[in-house]
Amino acid sequence: YKNSTHRCLLWKYETFTEIFNKRAKISGDLRTNTFVFIGNSSFEYAAATMLEERVEQVYGKSNNNIFINRIKLMCTPTIDLLMEEQGVLERLCKGKFYQNYSLKHQKSFDFDYW
Repeated sequence: YKNSTHRCLLWKYETFTEIFNKRAKISGDLRTNTFVFIGNSSFEYAAATMLEERVEQVYGKSNNNIFINRIKLMCTPTIDLLMEEQGVLERLCKGKFYQNYSLKHQKSFDFDYW
């Protein structure tokens, strides 16, 4: 079990790193880049945290151009809660919540939406 857990976390970290690296190559100078990782397991959250730590090592903790945000959804929501989660994500995207608030203030969110 521990070995499969490690492989899952490693796979997600490598995938997130690949996404980050491809985006970094496209933008060149890494102007403001926001990465939002969404998942219902602790693996996505942990992998995004590991990526954030790696980015801080490479680009410095005082870098104000790269933001890695994490959203952890419920692991076993009811249909009603799943629909509510979808609504929250939709409102976040439409309202550009990340651009208006999260970039400068916090990188991780726990939603109390029920």
